[in-house]
This record gives sequence, structure tokens and C-alpha cells, in this order.
Amino acid sequence: MGMKDIIDRVFQLRGGNQTILDIVSPYSLGRANLRTDDGGLLLGALFSSVATDRTDADVDTAQSIFDSGNDTITLEEATTYLMKLVCHISSTGTASANMTCLFAGSATLTSIGFAATSNHPATETRGAPVASWAAAATPGVNVTQTVAAARFHTVVLEGLVRVNVAGTFIPQYKFSGAPGAAPIVYANSYLTLIPIGSNTIASIGDWS
Repeated sequence: MGMKDIIDRVFQLRGGNQTILDIVSPYSLGRANLRTDDGGLLLGALFSSVATDRTDADVDTAQSIFDSGNDTITLEEATTYLMKLVCHISSTGTASANMTCLFAGSATLTSIGFAATSNHPATETRGAPVASWAAAATPGVNVTQTVAAARFHTVVLEGLVRVNVAGTFIPQYKFSGAPGAAPIVYANSYLTLIPIGSNTIASIGDWS
């Protein structure tokens, strides 16, 4: 038996109504969906990242955070996804503008809610974080105040995406005005979406 055969074997221990996975095959990620007795989903993780630093257009319209060919994902109907997005984007122009993170696409959402933590120092140094909450895919969340000159935006979004009708989902960013120089989206910015159950699921496990 080869290593892949060993890894591909998933051992399930049932305790109450919760499925516990001792071994999860990396070959199955993005393919398999295992359902717990209480409606939760395990595996099926979706992932995208920026391969290398990418220069975008100096515009005030929405642009994809991720590279062409990896910027659009189709979400399943009647499913809740646990979402985390981490991105680093610089705008070194002199025009005053703020930056918004949003989600486009054809998926019909039951609801969406996510926390945004961000900072925007003038150089690649530590900056004071700002936290906010968004409950809509568009217009999304304004992750910065209006700022001028060079800014290096670090953004972390965490929350739930509940899908009603299947369709595409596209993470984007947008400036309120053209920043005056081409922005850069930095390598290893990433997004994970993990299906955890139906679009109405409230918990997984033996809660009371």
C-alpha cells in the first residue's frame, strides 16, 4: 500500500452526532464533501491565492483581487461557507481615496456577514488596525478612511456566506477615486471558503 493509499483512507469516529475525522486526504480537498449527522459539511475547501505581485489599473472601478483564471468560483446552492480573505494592496498615488472590499458574481445569497480588520500605513510598517462589519456583498465594506499619498492596505475579512441559488462569487476591491498610480496586489494574498452545512445551519456539534 502506497503513501497516497494510506493518506486517502479517512477514519471516522462517531461520538454523539458529530463526525470526527482523524485523517483527511490532501488529495480530496476541493473534491469531497462529508456530511455530519447534524447537517454539517467537512472537507470541500475552496482556496485561491495571488501567485506573484500583480500591478492593476489606476481606476475607480472594481477590480478582482485574485489573478485571472483564479478570481471566480462557483458556489453551491443552499450552502453556508466559512470565509477568510487576507490581502495586501498598495496604492502609491497622491489622490485622496478610500478602498472598499466587495463581492460580485451571479450567486444569490441568503445572507452574508463578515468582520473586516484593516490598516493602511504610509509605508510597509505597522499601522493601527481598524475594525468594521459588513452585511452585504455589494457595496461591501469600506476598509479605509479617505487617505492621500502612498498607502499600504492590509485587510482581513472573516465571516459567513450563505448561498440560496448557486452561482459565481468574485472577491474584488475598489477605490472611491483613481488613486493616481497603479495599485499593486501582493503575492500570497489568499481566500478560503469552507462549506459547513445548509444555508440555514446554526451550529455543528452537541450544543444545548
